[in-house]
Amino acid sequence: MCIVETSGVSFTSFQLRGAAYQWWCAYELSSLDEAASLTWTQFSDMFLHEYVPQSFRDSWHVEFEQLRQGAMTGSEYAVHFSELDRHASPLVATVRDRVRRFIEGLHPSIRTSMARELEMDITYQQAVSLAKRVEGMFSREREEREAKRSRETDHYSGSCAPAARHGRGFVNRPIHSAPPAASGVPAPPSPHEPYYAPPVSSMPFV
Repeated sequence: MCIVETSGVSFTSFQLRGAAYQWWCAYELSSLDEAASLTWTQFSDMFLHEYVPQSFRDSWHVEFEQLRQGAMTGSEYAVHFSELDRHASPLVATVRDRVRRFIEGLHPSIRTSMARELEMDITYQQAVSLAKRVEGMFSREREEREAKRSRETDHYSGSCAPAARHGRGFVNRPIHSAPPAASGVPAPPSPHEPYYAPPVSSMPFV
């Protein structure tokens, strides 16, 4: 940011072509001393007023007023914030105003963690760096919780139910309708009852 403020005007004006180049030459000739001392913010404001329609600038102003982090990452939000805040200079007239506006637009969980910074005199870059660190911390905590939940799910899904145990001489019978009993032969048990096979010596002779 400091490089842009100190060298941005010289670098950008050197690349101007056509009507934009003629506009800048005319400005330099009419105000030699002022042109040499222009900051990047002053130069960009002048250029926007000269070549960007007012309707566009009004739209960007409204977009900046409504800007919130939402689903953006901290880095994406910071870039979008810097692109739009130049179109709403009265709202970010001081560093403190800019920092406050940036923090208030952060995701609620990050904004809550940075409540103390609203009362401190920190730079915009410090606010951006801190927001990214807080976001990274929350992201790691979320990943750890998800990994723990996944391990617990795998543990429970791998457990097997105990096998059915039967006493000696008991066998499972398939579940179907039992045929009518023959004379002198005991009817088989119902499907829901265990069947005990008697010793061979006690079986009746047919």
